Amino acid sequence: MKGILASLHMNPEDPEYDQWLQARRVLEATEMRNKMAGKALQHANNRRIHRTRPMISCVRREE
Repeated sequence: MKGILASLHMNPEDPEYDQWLQARRVLEATEMRNKMAGKALQHANNRRIHRTRPMISCVRREE
């Protein structure tokens, strides 16, 4: 982001410079939160699929 701002001839003394950096940090944090939530949901779904309950039968095996 700093490279983009530098190419626009903005420097750290400009009043909007920190606003641009803060906006980028918010976007990155939101993307990370969404990515983590998606992975957690996928993990929960995988656990439901792979860990099924065994069938319980009231029929006894006789030998």
